[in-house]
Amino acid sequence: MKFNVSAEMGYEIRSAGTLILNIHALRTPTQVVLEETFTIEPYVKVEELFSVNGENRIIRLEIEKKGNLQINYKATVDNTFEIKEKGCYPDQLAIQKRRIPQWFQQYTNLGI
Repeated sequence: MKFNVSAEMGYEIRSAGTLILNIHALRTPTQVVLEETFTIEPYVKVEELFSVNGENRIIRLEIEKKGNLQINYKATVDNTFEIKEKGCYPDQLAIQKRRIPQWFQQYTNLGI
């Protein structure tokens, strides 16, 4: 299934420093990033960092002066999934139920 994701952020920079963001779409065996754009206005030095497993992509921005910063990200992602029969994995549902806070379970449709 293909879908589009986007983020638009504006920051008021009050002093020099470092800004670390994790806004890029994941690249996994079941998710492919087909197209993406990442823009920063005005230009600042950017370094892209990767997690050990390679899925997370972190951006580090070196901010040198005060001002406004506009960040825009857009991506088209292709995602594969598999539909499972309800109740096929009762052990997994029991684990999920323990991990989901009780107050939130009322909003889920896990059938548990």
